[in-house]
Amino acid sequence: MTVERDIEVLRRTALFARVDPVRLEVLAFTAAHRHFEEGTLVIERGQLLEGAYVVLEGSAVMLGEDGEGRPMASRLDRGDIIGETALMKPVPAKASVRAGEALELMEISRALFARLTDEFPELALGVAAAAADRLEGISGALRGLLKEKKEKEQGRV
Repeated sequence: MTVERDIEVLRRTALFARVDPVRLEVLAFTAAHRHFEEGTLVIERGQLLEGAYVVLEGSAVMLGEDGEGRPMASRLDRGDIIGETALMKPVPAKASVRAGEALELMEISRALFARLTDEFPELALGVAAAAADRLEGISGALRGLLKEKKEKEQGRV
């Protein structure tokens, strides 16, 4: 484990991209690190999450369902975040996660995140700015879908 590697992984995530590297160093140093062997169940669907996990090394498979209840699988690689909503509140896992190979995760508990954002408000501001960017992107995509829907409806009339 190297703190430099952990900082670099955090900086490449959308959630922490705007956070000062010095604050990321504190986060990387104080967060727990978890190691899992290939095939190990890391998170079980429905399990209450008390924080988020960042993939530092290896890969994992997320197994869940799409919006219509059909099975889906996603690969998680270095820099992917699992359960970021759990940094703000306890949430049940929407999918199971299994180590696809030897896996190292950084576990950021909600309690640690709250303590660090209290101590370093700029950490909270950086995360909030990243969240706002993502919301703007989602909002823009929704506007595009609504516009497309209206255009299709007008074409049928």
